[in-house]
Amino acid sequence: MEENENQMADNMTTDRGMLSKESEGREITDDALLKTNNMNIEKSIEVLNTLIEIINDRITGYETAGEEAEEPDLKLLFSQFAKTSRKFKEELVTEIQKLGGIPTQETKAEGKVFRAWMEFKTVVTAHHSVCLQTKVNF
Repeated sequence: MEENENQMADNMTTDRGMLSKESEGREITDDALLKTNNMNIEKSIEVLNTLIEIINDRITGYETAGEEAEEPDLKLLFSQFAKTSRKFKEELVTEIQKLGGIPTQETKAEGKVFRAWMEFKTVVTAHHSVCLQTKVNF
């Protein structure tokens, strides 16, 4: 009888050791999943912020074109484009905030260079409507 009790005690110790090892493995797996999930969230925030930068460029371009346009129909068109872009931006901002990120207010460097070039080109061509239409088709 004593031998059975000793064997049962040994089995319980072995079982506890196995459970301990299994739960350690689960912790490692859970940590790895958590880390992977956090990396995916960070990447999603990064991509969404890049889209916001592009939209910020569009908004600035449309607003500038609307200010420079002389024809009322072009002013209205650029105003509508800017409004639509602001709506898209709001949706992206909401998604970034849901993920726990901070939405960017920046524009892309390429957009800044392009706007500078178009401002120069506009001055040279004296505010021609075709030039304005080209400006926003970047």
